[in-house]
Amino acid sequence: MHWMVLAACFSFLGACVDSEKSGDSGASVGDSGSGDPPLDLDQDADTDADTDTDTDADPYTTYDGWESLDYNDGAYPQGEYNCQLVWWATGTPVDPIPSECEGCDFVFDVYLSYDPSVGFDDGTCETIGDYEFTYASSGDDLLVGYDGIYEYRADATFDGSQFVYSTGYKDYAYHGDGYIYYYTLYLYGAATVE
Repeated sequence: MHWMVLAACFSFLGACVDSEKSGDSGASVGDSGSGDPPLDLDQDADTDADTDTDTDADPYTTYDGWESLDYNDGAYPQGEYNCQLVWWATGTPVDPIPSECEGCDFVFDVYLSYDPSVGFDDGTCETIGDYEFTYASSGDDLLVGYDGIYEYRADATFDGSQFVYSTGYKDYAYHGDGYIYYYTLYLYGAATVE
């Protein structure tokens, strides 16, 4: 098994995120004419809840964490793996947040550096190395961006500073030939986002 393990983990779930936008018909700074406060209180013509025409700046500037992949192709008993791989993750903010990711909490270009000294590999996953993705948080989802399209990849939580996500399955039992085989393909990670 090689980089396809990771690709399979990222591609087995994929629901496109609706990237449609709508224009804001409310007044903005300078057009109320009555001395009343403007309806667009953030005064920056952005794509947050008021859906104007521009994009918001990403308020977060650092993404620092890790990502791990547990894999068992059925060769090992329950709770054991062919490989447990670990990457250190650092991110650069995508600023402003693209309009295609309207409503996202943050968007980062994340570089993941494989660390063979932390996990283990029986040779099944030996060709996996470093990689880069665009990660975004939207509600309870990790989104991965490709060419301006942000797709669901994992369940996630973001509390304003800690981002935690996971996707896949662990110890899926398959009964065949009088034996039970356990399969795992589980990607998970965490990062401090500030």
